[in-house]
This record gives sequence, structure tokens and C-alpha cells, in this order.
Amino acid sequence: TQFELIPWLLGQCATLCEARELLGRINLLNEPFSPDLPLAQLHWLIADQTGSITVESTAAGLHVYDNPAGLLTNNPPFPMQLFQLNNYMALSPESPKNTFAPDAPCTRAQIVTFLYRAFSK
Repeated sequence: TQFELIPWLLGQCATLCEARELLGRINLLNEPFSPDLPLAQLHWLIADQTGSITVESTAAGLHVYDNPAGLLTNNPPFPMQLFQLNNYMALSPESPKNTFAPDAPCTRAQIVTFLYRAFSK
């Protein structure tokens, strides 16, 4: 079952390459953890010093994806999650450039705004 996949792989494989090969030859049973619970939509991250893969079981079968980010997500499927990383391309760990100009003169409109906000409380 899906809950026994990782312990079974750890007992059978010593490397990521071996795990990838073995995953290409198995089928997971469509059995929930408990009859009282729905079937879980699990995803697995398998890694060693050479890299990582993500494994997903869908109605179309077991899918094994190279995982260059080394991250694990839930739904939606992994290819969509990997594509969504494009939304964060502009982010940086650097502090943003300071564009505040303390020596620039204020306009009358800015002064009125500052005074209004200061005394309207």
C-alpha cells in the first residue's frame, strides 16, 4: 500500500538509482490506511547524495519525476508545482535598494498631507 512504500524502498534499495529502477516495476494498491478513511493523495521525495526524485500516484499510474529543486509539495501535481516556481523568480535574499530620499525637498501637497495625518487623530 501507499503507506508501506517508503519502508519497503528503504529495505530494497541503497541508492536513488536503485529506487528509480524499482519504482518503474511496481504498482501501488488502491487501499486506504483505514476503511474509515478516504484514500490519501500522498507524494514522496526520495533523495541521496546524487539527487532527488518526486513520486506521485495518480489514476494514470505511478509517476517518477526528477526533482531539481529538492522540494516536496502536495497537490497540484509536481510538474505544475515546479512551474509555479516561476512566480518567485524576482525574489532575492538581498535587502531591497533604499530609494528613500531624506534630503529631497517636500512639496506643499506632501507637507499638507503630513500635517493632516499628524493632527487628525
